[in-house]
Amino acid sequence: SVFLVLMDYKHKREKIRYGNFCFKQIQGLNHHDIAFLEMYRLYEPMDNSDIRNVAVVTSKTESIDFRNILKAIGNTDFPPREPRLDKNGVLTSKEVFFVNRDRKLIFHMYDDRGLDIIASNIEQLRPLYNQYNNWLLDYNREKMDHLFMIRD
Repeated sequence: SVFLVLMDYKHKREKIRYGNFCFKQIQGLNHHDIAFLEMYRLYEPMDNSDIRNVAVVTSKTESIDFRNILKAIGNTDFPPREPRLDKNGVLTSKEVFFVNRDRKLIFHMYDDRGLDIIASNIEQLRPLYNQYNNWLLDYNREKMDHLFMIRD
């Protein structure tokens, strides 16, 4: 059981439309599976113009073509490549989060260079830390090594 969370910086009156790329990657999606809302000052607490349109989809992992969504995220900085999250060659401000409700994990690929995996419990991340340690950015390595070594 997962939530697909799609956020987009609010430009004027633009909303997240039912026909957007991510929604097309979900088999059997119905309107009632989507909750739409606005979030204010999510990234900039003092900025009144920091408004995000958010759509939260309740689904099952096997119903989402997550590979195609991840490929589109990776193509964001490369306009001629398809698929893409944006439309008409305009760079997008969309963010996509996969929230695994059963494992209590959040997966967020921010672009072609990397991703974040967040858990409610560090022990859920330990197998990933051990298996993919060579993938960690040197920028974050010392902090993560320290975090995981403290609990050994």
